[in-house]
Amino acid sequence: MGALIFSACQQKLDVAKEKEAIIAAINGESDAYLAMDSTKWMSYWVQDPSTMRVDASKESYSIQNWKQLYDNMKAMMANDTIMANYSDMKFTKSDFNIKVYPGCAWAQFNEKFTAMYKGQPIETKDIQLRILEKVDGQWKIAFMGAVSTSSYETTAPATPAGN
Repeated sequence: MGALIFSACQQKLDVAKEKEAIIAAINGESDAYLAMDSTKWMSYWVQDPSTMRVDASKESYSIQNWKQLYDNMKAMMANDTIMANYSDMKFTKSDFNIKVYPGCAWAQFNEKFTAMYKGQPIETKDIQLRILEKVDGQWKIAFMGAVSTSSYETTAPATPAGN
């Protein structure tokens, strides 16, 4: 009888609904970035010392804890001149692979960023991993890892003359 009462009180995890909410949170964070809305952007992150962002490319890498990430993004979003040379910015995410657990989840996906920079088109691609925690019923990012796959792309070698 006790097991029956206990199982009746547990909420069943609606994985499809949670995946939709996770994708919405990830896209919301990107949209807040594009809008240069630091308050909205921060609302998508777990704001504690364990939160991290790691970025890597062929050329470099960076690791930021929450304080560094917060300070850098707030300063960048407050400085209109940093983004003045960009227009038509867009993030496109694809190939989501999401694993949901009660209270936490991870999401892996591909992201393409396109924009005009000083009148010239640019495009970058990366693969991202986000670890999210459910805080007061909302999915929030606790970890972001991104590897720039564009930095590893190479053009095909020139065909030697005579071939």
